[in-house]
Formats: sequence, structure tokens, C-alpha cells
Amino acid sequence: MDYAVVAKKILEKIGGEGNVNSVQHCMTRLRFILKDESKADDEAIKKIKGVMGVTKQGGQYQVIIGNNVGACYKEILKLGNFKEGNSNEVKEKKGVFTSILDVVSGCMSATMPAIVGAGMIKVLLVILPMIGILSETSQTYTILSALGDATFYFLPLILCISASKKFNINAYTLAAVIGVMVYPDFIGLVDAGNKISLFGLPVASASYAYSVIPVIMMAWVMTYIEKFTDKITPAVTKNFLRPMLTLLIALPIALVVIGPIGFYAGEVLSSAMVFIYDKAGWFAIMVMGALMPLLVMTGMHWAFVPLSLMNINNPNVGFDTLLLVGMLASNLAQASSCLAVFFKSKNKDLKQVAGASAVSAFLAGVTEPAMYGVTLKYKKPLYACMIAGGISGLYAGFVGLKCFVFATPAILSIVQFINPAGGSNFTNALIVAAMTIVIAFILTWVFGFEDPANE
Repeated sequence: MDYAVVAKKILEKIGGEGNVNSVQHCMTRLRFILKDESKADDEAIKKIKGVMGVTKQGGQYQVIIGNNVGACYKEILKLGNFKEGNSNEVKEKKGVFTSILDVVSGCMSATMPAIVGAGMIKVLLVILPMIGILSETSQTYTILSALGDATFYFLPLILCISASKKFNINAYTLAAVIGVMVYPDFIGLVDAGNKISLFGLPVASASYAYSVIPVIMMAWVMTYIEKFTDKITPAVTKNFLRPMLTLLIALPIALVVIGPIGFYAGEVLSSAMVFIYDKAGWFAIMVMGALMPLLVMTGMHWAFVPLSLMNINNPNVGFDTLLLVGMLASNLAQASSCLAVFFKSKNKDLKQVAGASAVSAFLAGVTEPAMYGVTLKYKKPLYACMIAGGISGLYAGFVGLKCFVFATPAILSIVQFINPAGGSNFTNALIVAAMTIVIAFILTWVFGFEDPANE
């Protein structure tokens, strides 16, 4: 695929360089902020070879490319003087829920390469000792374990980068404030169990490693702090007085107000997820397995990512019971459905897209190429996926399936369902995987689809 040609056509159909405020990309999509979305020709863009679809979320015009989005993004940057991130983002009125979802999605999606990569490292550290390649007592294991754990432990600092872009604030002052919350000496004060105060104000004894909500909330507050300090500092002192005042004002707010609110909000949400799982886990996972494609399409799945991360890294919980379990069923349903389309279709182009999408979803759990290139496009395969995901999710809920490592569920990463304490959890994960693959394949074959003729 010549992505220079693809990029040129995309830019032309979205209204040209002059209609682009900024552009960035996630794992599968080009994310444009356009000055006027009405100038973009949705149907023409969808017809460009190499484009899987178009969607609009949170003020972004998103062009789905698939696994090679990075190559297309580089070509886009060559065609104009584009800014990255959300600078000059066109503001539009949104509901509260939509705004929160937009913020969480914008902050989390940019961090996913690091999170997914670290998750796969942790998966490797389960596999390699099992097959005798790496000893758990070796220094190599210890260092690789640090690589897998550090991304999640210091996630608050990583989030500072994406959150600062989302809110158009200084990433370094935000990181300086958030850095205190994961600083060893501060953690020592918390672990000591004594009362903590700052300027005489009470500081909550909370742990902020692995946290998401406090960082996003603090990034929002920093937008007001930066405006205030910029307004009150004289021009001649702005270079040194403004950042100092920003830090001095932000730190007490972070430790006394925002941090505790975010921490306890996370605890409440985590407990709520565990409660729902205990009382109606079978129903919750059935719904998650069935509706996951729709959640991904609307971006609503991002709302569950912070909760999943918190539960897995919470020493009182240690596992995810909803998002990753539902994704196991849904991801493999997408993969199997594409495999059925690959074998049944007579169209060369569709067979190529379906085959590549099946491999991507089976091995890595990346389902957007499958969804936008095959299942959603031809509709009946999507129905098969949702039914298969719901049935497998129902079984997963009844047997109490849990996920112990945050990684995108797929064949290569399925060891994330191994319970360190033993038991039948991994066996049940294999049963869910097998059920999903068989049901989705059969239903897709039976339902059929409108097979396009070869040109």
C-alpha cells in the first residue's frame, strides 16, 4: 500500500490543509480536528483504498486506517504544517457524559502503546518461565518485570503528557506536581501511617501509583491555575515567577483536594464493579461481550479502561472482571467471523482484508480493522459476532472468569487469565475462547453476507 497516495487523497477529501487545525493518531485511527467538518466528504473518504471507515467522536474527525496508521500519519505530516494534539481545537457544546467520555478517551488512547506493550511484557513473563526459557530468580526476569510494572506504576506521569495535550496546559509543570504524588519520600510518609499536613492543611494518606482519575482531574484544574498565574505575574518576572506560583498553588490543591477526591472516587467505582460482578456478573459480562463492538465504535469502552487498570493493580482486588473478560469473547468473535468471511467470500479484495483482519484480531486483539473492514461493513457478520460474544460472555459470567494482567485479550495474550493462586480460571478462559471461535464462525457462515463481485 502506498500511504503517500492514501494520505494525499484523505487530505484532499477532508477539505485540504487549510481545513485542518491539528492531527494525531492512536493505534488504528487518524484523528483530525477540522475547522469545518461539513467540508469533509465522508463517502469519498470511505472509498479510498486503504481507508476502513470514518467516525466522529468528541470533536474529532477520525479516519480508520488499521495497523499501518503510523505510516499514513507520517505521510500526512509531510503534506502540511500540521500541529499535533488538540491545539486550537474547535469548541462545541457537549453533554456532561459526552465531555467526560471525550476527556478519558483523549487521555487514555494516546497512552495505549505503552500500556499494551507493558501488558505484553507481563504476558511474556508468564510464558517464558513456564517453558523453561527464563528463570523467575534471574536478574533478567527482575529487570523485565520492572519494565512491565513501571508503565503501570508511573502511569500518572505518563498520563501527564496526553492530559496536557487534551487540556492545552504545560506538561512539565503538571508532571512536577503529579510527580510528588509518586515520589518515594511522600510514599514513605503515607506508609508511616502518621497524619500528614502541608501548610497546616490535612493531606490524605492515599496511594496514587497506578492512578488515572486524579491526574485527569488535576489537568483540568491546572487550566485555571495557569490562567490565574499568567494574569497576576508581571511580564518582567513571568519566566520564573509564573511557574513557581503555578507549582505552589497546584500542589496543595492536588494533595488536599483533587488527589483525595480522585482516589476515593476510584475506590468507589472499583468497589461498584466488584459488587456488580458478585451480584449479576453473568448478565454484566454477557452484555459486555455482546455490545463491545458498539462500545468500541462510540468510544465508550475507554470509560472502563481506568477502572480495569485500578482493579488489576489494587492489592485488595488484583483482577478485572468486566472489560477484559468481555473483550476476550468479543475480540475472538470478530477474528472468527473474519475467518469465515475469508473462506466463504469469492472476492479477492474482501478475502485479503478479511484474512489480514482475522490475523490481527486473533493474535493481537486489534479488532478495528475487522470491524470497519468486514463485520460492520457487511452487517450480518457483526450480528454473528454480537451473538457469539454474548453467549460466551454468559458462560464467562457463570464460571466467574477473571483477568489478572492488563493486555488486549487475544490468542497470544490469553495467559493473562492464569490465576497465580491456581484453580480453573485459565481452563475456563480457553473454553470461552473455543466457544466464541466456533459459534462466531458457524453463525457468520449461516447468516451469510452480500459478497461483492470481483472487478
